[in-house]
Amino acid sequence: MLNRAELQKFTDDLSPLLRDAASETCNALRVQIRLPLKDGEKVNMPYAIIFDDEPGTEQLRLELREAHLEYMRGNVYRVLASGGFLDDLGQVGTGGLIVLDTDSREEAEDFVKGDPFFTGGLYKNASVRRWRKAFFDGKTYI
Repeated sequence: MLNRAELQKFTDDLSPLLRDAASETCNALRVQIRLPLKDGEKVNMPYAIIFDDEPGTEQLRLELREAHLEYMRGNVYRVLASGGFLDDLGQVGTGGLIVLDTDSREEAEDFVKGDPFFTGGLYKNASVRRWRKAFFDGKTYI
């Protein structure tokens, strides 16, 4: 399985016209193929980024949404899962969750700092925590 750096080098070496398609394909393959670990190889344990919106920022969320989505699309090769939290009626965004494929807390924190939702003042707080996959997509991992 390609690690993040190898995947980035692979996509960087491709022409700009092929980069997006190659990144999506590699990401899909990385998720689907689980090769055995080599001797001494560590299991990647990604970081979950959990955030709540500042109160009364529904309009700000809408204004920043496209820039946030563009940021996420540009980093799709690094994101294992992502989505917004909604109110009970499913109509108003209240925060979100991003599971980032990195072993580095600093990289996860930098990811948050680059997100337009953060730079635009939407996040009330952002919690960066290690995440271990135990059950996912109908499969058991522990």
